[in-house]
Amino acid sequence: MRKLISALPVLLLILASCVSYQALYREAETPLDEKMISYLIYWEKPDNIKEITLMPRDRRTVAYKNAIERVASQLGLKVDQFKSRQELRIREANLKFGSIQRGMFTDKGKIWIKYGEPERIEENVSSDYGTAEVWTYVNPSRTFYFVERGSGAFLVNPGEDNL
Repeated sequence: MRKLISALPVLLLILASCVSYQALYREAETPLDEKMISYLIYWEKPDNIKEITLMPRDRRTVAYKNAIERVASQLGLKVDQFKSRQELRIREANLKFGSIQRGMFTDKGKIWIKYGEPERIEENVSSDYGTAEVWTYVNPSRTFYFVERGSGAFLVNPGEDNL
C-alpha cells in the first residue's frame, strides 16, 4: 500500500501530461494542425508543440516539418515511414484502448504509439504496484506496468519517458 501511495505523484504527473496532449489536440486551429500534432504526440513535449501552434501559419508549417524530420531522424526512419507508422499506431491505439476517451490518450495507447505492440503481455502479475498487466519490449529493453483503476489502466512506472 505504501508503494502505491508513493506512486501517486507519478500518476498525477502522467494524468497532467495526458490532459496537456489532449488539450493541444482539441485546440488545433486547423485539420492540418491536428494532423501535425498527431505526428508529434508523445515524441515532443507538449510545451514544444504548443510553441509551434502559436506561430503564424507560414512559420508553423515549417516548424512542424522540421520537428517531424528531427523525430524521424532520431528513430532512424524516413519521414514518410515515420508518418505512416505513427498513423497506423494511433489508429490501432484508438481501436484497442478507446472507450470514454480516444485510445491514443490512454496510458496503454501512449506506450503503444511510442513502442508498438509489446513482445510479451502478462496479465494478473503481482507487483509492487498491485495486480498489474505487464508489457515487455526487447528493443529497446523496456517493461511497463499497468494497474487497473476505475475506468482504465494506469501506467505506474513511466521511467525515463515521462509520458
